[in-house]
Amino acid sequence: MNRKLLVLAGISFAFAAMANAQVLNGGFESGLSPWGLSGSVSIGTGVDEGNLSHSGNSWAYFYGETGTLSQTVSVNTGDSYALTFFMQNYLDGGASTNELDVYWNGSELTPSITNVVATPINTYTEYTYNVTAGASLGTLSFTGANTSGQTLLDDVSMQDTSATPEPGTLSTGLGALMLMTFMARNRFRKSA
Repeated sequence: MNRKLLVLAGISFAFAAMANAQVLNGGFESGLSPWGLSGSVSIGTGVDEGNLSHSGNSWAYFYGETGTLSQTVSVNTGDSYALTFFMQNYLDGGASTNELDVYWNGSELTPSITNVVATPINTYTEYTYNVTAGASLGTLSFTGANTSGQTLLDDVSMQDTSATPEPGTLSTGLGALMLMTFMARNRFRKSA
């Protein structure tokens, strides 16, 4: 029994070491923490004015004048990442000025998402931007405004798209594989 647990722990450790950049609470299931926020930003849960989340039970939304969400993300220096999120533009009628600007380390990613037409309730659009990590920590920010409704944001994630893993990632993964091979070999010898 203990060997099975050790094998599972080794596999878990190997996969954890190979994990991508972690945007914490990218689905806003735990409220807005650990996101930093200012201005007109809130959290929606369940069914709010007919809106639902893209997945899970919660989402963030920008309303009225400008609001900002930001988070510091651990990344591998020099690696490229696909930043992906889902957005819905909800209007309460009338003309709307709406925008969602995305920033990586203070630089606005292009194209910005401006004056997007209203989408039917519960229809999210997926957006992907490519970013490069210049240091081991990067700051991801969303600045939004919607003067006649809400701009909904959900399922923010970053996927490492670099072809070569860091040497530490490889050595940890190989170490876990060697441990599992050694344990399987010993088990086979004892059963023979």
